[in-house]
Amino acid sequence: MMRVCEIFTSVEGEGIRAGKVCTFVRFVGCNLRCSWCDTVYSYDGGKDISAAEILDAVPSDARYVTLTGGEPLLQDRQELRTLVSSLISRGTEVNFETNGSVDFREFMSEGSIITADYKLPSSGMSDRMDMSALRCLRPTDVLKFVVGSEEDIARMEEVLSDLSPVCHVFVSPVFGSTDPARLVEWLKGYGFKNRIDIRIQIQLHKAIWPPETRGV
Repeated sequence: MMRVCEIFTSVEGEGIRAGKVCTFVRFVGCNLRCSWCDTVYSYDGGKDISAAEILDAVPSDARYVTLTGGEPLLQDRQELRTLVSSLISRGTEVNFETNGSVDFREFMSEGSIITADYKLPSSGMSDRMDMSALRCLRPTDVLKFVVGSEEDIARMEEVLSDLSPVCHVFVSPVFGSTDPARLVEWLKGYGFKNRIDIRIQIQLHKAIWPPETRGV
C-alpha cells in the first residue's frame, strides 16, 4: 500500500510541462522540512491506497501524470514500480517530483521524467542532497533550484559548476519573499556568460488561483 494525500487533474504549474493538463498523485510523508515548504499538509494524514486503486483513480487516457508529495520515493518501492510501469504501459508519461535527497535512479526509465530539487541554504536542508543521483540526471530530466537569498544564488552557482548538468535547469523564487526580477538580473549575467541553458519559472498555479488553494 501507498499513503496518498490527494489525486486531482489540473495544469502543471512548473517545469518542462508547465501549462499542460496533468493528473497529480500527491503522496503523504517527507523526510525533509524545508523552511519555505508550501505543502506541509502532505506531511501526514491521507489514506492507504494500492497501486491498482491509484490506477483506477487516474483517467485511463491521461497523457501526463506527476507523482509528488511530500516525497513520492518514500513509498513502498514495489508498489511504486507497479504503478509507474502500468502508467507507462498505457501511454502515460510519468514525472517524479523529488526533493533531491532520495536515490531516484531505478525509476529513470523511458517514459519517465525526474524533476529533482537541489535544496539551497535558505531551505535548511542543503546538507541532505544525494549528489551521486543528481549527477545522473539525463537530458530529458530537470534540476530545480528554489532561491530565497543571496547566499542561495552563490551556492547555486557552485552546484552548477560542480554538476555541469546536461538536463533542463529551472530556477524559482521563494513565493512571496524573493523578487523574481533579481533572478532575471542574475540570469542575464551568469547564464549568458557561462552559456548555460537555465530558465526562470514562476509557479503558474499560484498565478491562476489563490496561492493556498489545494487540488489545483
